[in-house]
Amino acid sequence: MKTKLFAALSALALATPVGATPANFDNALTEQLGQKCELGSVQSCRRLVELTGGNCAGPVNSGCRFGLEIVEPNEQMVIVPGLEHQGPSRISTVRHCAELNGVDNWRALITDSEFEGMDACLTEHT
Repeated sequence: MKTKLFAALSALALATPVGATPANFDNALTEQLGQKCELGSVQSCRRLVELTGGNCAGPVNSGCRFGLEIVEPNEQMVIVPGLEHQGPSRISTVRHCAELNGVDNWRALITDSEFEGMDACLTEHT
């Protein structure tokens, strides 16, 4: 009896918690649903929201957390020196990333921490 109880408790202890790993919604099904949602398919938007828990991009009122609309289409695009591989980014995004990372001058990044933080932030907003 003790052996079975120990085996059961060991298995429980080794089990991976359900929420331990973030879900990856980047797959063929969600891509297809996303394309249909962008074209205005309400059913596709609903299913996409359901599958991703709202962590999707879609038209206004789609239920997705992120919109497809460009707020300021004529906004200045800049390239952060030292992070040229990122390509051009909107100035508002660069300023936002600089603020999040405590960077005083995004045009003159100095420390590894500044470069890494800005790089990660720009990647996340791409």
